[in-house]
Amino acid sequence: MDQVYTRVSKLPSAIQPLVFWHLFTAATSKLAHGKLQSFRFMPKKYAPSDQKKSPDDFQYNRTKKILLDIQLFDYLLDVLPPDDREYAKFNFYVFTHFDRFPHFKTSSPKAPTKSPYTFNLSPAYDDCVDQLGGLIRYHIDHCIPHSVSWLNHELPANTSLTNRMDSLSTLLLYDASLLPIKRRLTNRVNNLLQSSAKDNNTLNYVDQYIQQKNSSTGFYSDDKVIEYVTNLQKDHNLYFEGQTQISQNLVVSSTDSAECARLVIQYYLQEQEVLLARKALYRLAAKLIPENLFEHGSPFSDS
Repeated sequence: MDQVYTRVSKLPSAIQPLVFWHLFTAATSKLAHGKLQSFRFMPKKYAPSDQKKSPDDFQYNRTKKILLDIQLFDYLLDVLPPDDREYAKFNFYVFTHFDRFPHFKTSSPKAPTKSPYTFNLSPAYDDCVDQLGGLIRYHIDHCIPHSVSWLNHELPANTSLTNRMDSLSTLLLYDASLLPIKRRLTNRVNNLLQSSAKDNNTLNYVDQYIQQKNSSTGFYSDDKVIEYVTNLQKDHNLYFEGQTQISQNLVVSSTDSAECARLVIQYYLQEQEVLLARKALYRLAAKLIPENLFEHGSPFSDS
């Protein structure tokens, strides 16, 4: 190993972490048993579609291995700090084709006795292996706000938004514990929207919801939107099952529970609207941003 380090240390600093990374990942067994006689530094052959896949598109075991490999490289950047860290990361991007995967946030140990090397690091989602493509995708994914505060709230005079959110949180935690899963409100709402999207003969619920929003003039409180979601809720009996309690044994009222269920339905409808908007932005990015800016083709072409 000393001989390997001596030879690699003569290479440009921006390539040293990558060479050691390839050595550790491609010749692991031979290194461990002291049987490494020769080593060829060259990239693997990747399927043309691999660099266009996100971590969720691979099988779990392969995704986990790739994420661990990236963490190893990020640690090597700390152990063998290159003169130009960003150029070293660019070499890794070109070499590996892990375009859609994130880098990780490494940190030094707080105490001298604590090992700095743990492979339970937090991913830096705004720092992808393909930095330019990842940065654009990150901004597309996060440019459309989507939270409970953007839903249409109906609040009685004696109810604050904080109290309503407390009830919603409690009911969602209760819903998450229900078995079998088909009893859960979130599962029933998701199944309803999926079945609606597959029916080509009717305007699906998401499209109807978007039409109601586009025809409205309000922002936080709009009667048309609330009426549409409430009717959908009644037509399909979309309510939380059973009765639950919140802190200090205060019971969530049936009216409050029904309103919280309506917010859940609207959140799912709005999430589908946001996904459609993101896809439109990805198509626009693929049309306007030249592929030759990226080493492995457009990072938006499959979105």
